[in-house]
Amino acid sequence: MPKEAAQKWWAHHHLPVKKKTASFAVDAAHSSSTIEVTKGATGDEEECNNNNGDQIIRGKGLALSSVSIEQDSAYWEIRIGTTDGQDDEHDENAFEILKFGVAKQCSTLELNSIQDISEDDDSNRFFLRGIPNLVDGDIVGVAVQQSDLPMVQFIINGEPLHHMAINRFRGSVYPAVWLPLPDALQVEFIWDEGQWKYEPPSAKFKAIMLARSIV
Repeated sequence: MPKEAAQKWWAHHHLPVKKKTASFAVDAAHSSSTIEVTKGATGDEEECNNNNGDQIIRGKGLALSSVSIEQDSAYWEIRIGTTDGQDDEHDENAFEILKFGVAKQCSTLELNSIQDISEDDDSNRFFLRGIPNLVDGDIVGVAVQQSDLPMVQFIINGEPLHHMAINRFRGSVYPAVWLPLPDALQVEFIWDEGQWKYEPPSAKFKAIMLARSIV
């Protein structure tokens, strides 16, 4: 093979592989039956169904990602909002009992039988916290570390809430949110780091990647 042709063949067959960040998605099939999942402001319907783009979650119950977190350190944001037609007092009370974090996978029967999630849960399945004094438009950051000291950290509008961290969880966990009241609130998961409003607590926290994207 001539030298020039050989160089072209090499270039064609050895193109650099770009590592793509593949965002997770909350999946209605893996959430309480009263949870509704729709596209967010930065994603279209196809992206919402294919683990890309942001997502708006409404309803009542536990909303879970369909895939567990595989990487060591991951971060995502959740924007808090209200649905139309709700009075301010009702919304304010609901803000107080929203919960954010991660959870173990649940069966359909379990998902539809959960009435509430206690922050003192002793089943080692739900690792969620409610954040006081939330208002419409707040951004809750969730940072998960799974190495030497597994930890879930919470950040509100860029400010870390060190006293609310959850320590020492084990096993596969899934991004999760608990919505307390139907038709009162909505939350928007922001998976894409290009859409984050605030920096993660440290540079090691990255957007969640699917297992096949982690090399």
